[in-house]
Amino acid sequence: TIFESGISMNDVNQGGIGNCYLLATFAALCEIPELIVGLFRTLKVTKNGYYEVVLNINGVWQVVTLDEYFPCDKNSKQFVFCTPK
Repeated sequence: TIFESGISMNDVNQGGIGNCYLLATFAALCEIPELIVGLFRTLKVTKNGYYEVVLNINGVWQVVTLDEYFPCDKNSKQFVFCTPK
């Protein structure tokens, strides 16, 4: 499953772009793990790495498509944006 080792606010770490407000929201939601789980339309790992989450954007609930491929720095091989545990 996607969350096999649980959900913790310590899993959310700031990365190299200015997305601290979004990450702070995710960290706050981690206090009640059911809220994070409820955003995902499926909890199974998919073969194609395609996932759908439901987010409230400007007051409207919308389905957002994600994939499991994250941009990394060419030299350090570290995630460019946020750094999950």
